[in-house]
Formats: sequence, structure tokens, C-alpha cells
Amino acid sequence: MRGEEELQAMSPEKFCCRVFDTGGDRILAVCDSSVLGMVFEDDGLRIHVSEEFYFSEERDESGIVSLMESCTIVNAVGEKIIGIMLEKGIVDEGCILRVSGVPHAQVVSVV
Repeated sequence: MRGEEELQAMSPEKFCCRVFDTGGDRILAVCDSSVLGMVFEDDGLRIHVSEEFYFSEERDESGIVSLMESCTIVNAVGEKIIGIMLEKGIVDEGCILRVSGVPHAQVVSVV
């Protein structure tokens, strides 16, 4: 029988997300579950990763990537989610802002 820590290590990473449909845009707010509820401040910049904005459900990597493909705007915070976005070519390194060392990116698709 596997220990709980081993099972948690094997389970896929979960990301917190919320989708907003506003007019002609579909906005995805997504963050690493580890940063939900945290506030990051640096040189006059402040990001509050609030539950109200970033959480209505949890999804794994494939679910999040699928959502990103259906949205016109993505607002993302956290090392893991930004890493996935870089790997998939959704965002470029030069478009990532770091606040207190935590990466944040906004991607807008122009159709």
C-alpha cells in the first residue's frame, strides 16, 4: 500500500481557475493552487491572487490547456502554470512579469 505522500506526489498538478464570459471575450483566470489567496508586492506592483477572481474549479494540465484554447484572454500566476504556457508556446519569456519572484502573464488573442 502506498503512503499518502507518495500518492500526492504521483497525482497530477491541479490549477485553480475561473472563466468569465464578457461581451465578445472569454477570459480565463488561472493560478497554481499553491499561490491562491496570496498577495505579492514589489516596486509598487501588487498582485492579489484572490479566490473570488481565480477560483471556481480545479483542473489538471490538459483541462487548463483546453480552456486556454477556447479563451481570448488568459491571466495567469505561478511558476507551474507559466511553465506550461511557455512549453506550449502560449506566452513568450519576454512577456512575463515577476512580482516578488512570482511569474504573472496576460495573453490576449486578437482575432
